[in-house]
Amino acid sequence: MVLHQKNYSGLTPLDLCRRGKTFRHQQLTKLLKRYINEPIHHKPSESHGLYYWTLFFPSISGAAILLIAAMFGGYGGLICAVLFPWLARSIFTQYYRMTTYQRLANPIYLGTLLAGVIHSLVCFAAKLVPSVWPTSTLAQVSLVHFFILVSLFYMVLTQDPGILDRAESDPRFSCIADLVENNQSPHRFCSYCELFQPDYTKHCKLCEVCIKDYDHHCLFLNRCIGQGNHRLFLVFILSMVTAHLLFIASGISYLYGITFEESPTFSPWLTLVGEEFWVVALMVMNGLTLLWEAWLLTDQFDAIAARTTTYFRHIEGDARERSLGQRWLVVAAFLLEGRRSVGSRQISEDKTSIDI
Repeated sequence: MVLHQKNYSGLTPLDLCRRGKTFRHQQLTKLLKRYINEPIHHKPSESHGLYYWTLFFPSISGAAILLIAAMFGGYGGLICAVLFPWLARSIFTQYYRMTTYQRLANPIYLGTLLAGVIHSLVCFAAKLVPSVWPTSTLAQVSLVHFFILVSLFYMVLTQDPGILDRAESDPRFSCIADLVENNQSPHRFCSYCELFQPDYTKHCKLCEVCIKDYDHHCLFLNRCIGQGNHRLFLVFILSMVTAHLLFIASGISYLYGITFEESPTFSPWLTLVGEEFWVVALMVMNGLTLLWEAWLLTDQFDAIAARTTTYFRHIEGDARERSLGQRWLVVAAFLLEGRRSVGSRQISEDKTSIDI
């Protein structure tokens, strides 16, 4: 029905799109011409095939790059150094949604995390473990921890993030006029869910639900982080940090063992990097991810110490008055109990943040 609406000049969205000269205008014109001839109330179907292809694209592409590198032998490291940055650029320039006309959230970032877990597990089991098993305690601990990590990964993907239902709508308000009379922002009424939001609740346009104690929408999990799964999310990130450290330590031990056996002078390191590109490439990726996770945890703990979430953190004014020991006690209590004490919500109209 929207495609048939006209503006004050009598132009439909298709007419306006035809005026554009960019490639995006041309592609969108083709789509609009297709859908404008269909029944008015017809809803475009979502492409689940495209969804799963996008989800597994990083895993398949990473495997293809490693196979190409294997064909070049000692130059495999150079091939990885060229192709993996290209793959990263292809992934991190994606939009939040898959296409212009589909409402499905883009799973490319979740696929990237999945690819990292899969490739690291395969490399660890096929390359690192056989060389030291069963004498290495590090390998045994790493193997057990990776299975724990996979279990946490499944839990964080399936646990309810804290979706607001009608029974939990703020009972103090029955219409928007009530918000105005109580000096509350009219934005506390969610026009999408048609609910009055309690304190620290936000509507996520990607998940299309309101989330209690909204922290952020995690693109790498393709779901929101809120009241129901925030503590589990932090435990998962801490487990990821441990897994990265164990993988890097195992990789260093593996490469050191090979080098020491061949030459105790450490001269063939450059050749070894070219031949063992699989292990080296994954060690580099684990190291870069570890740095990003350290920044993420710092940001998360800072918000928790302020007794709020990262999205609403600017509300708390007394957070910086607490000592370092008090802040860590608040973080420890949240990790143990999973609850935070938040203040009343007072959001200014000029708040600047990314609204997803």
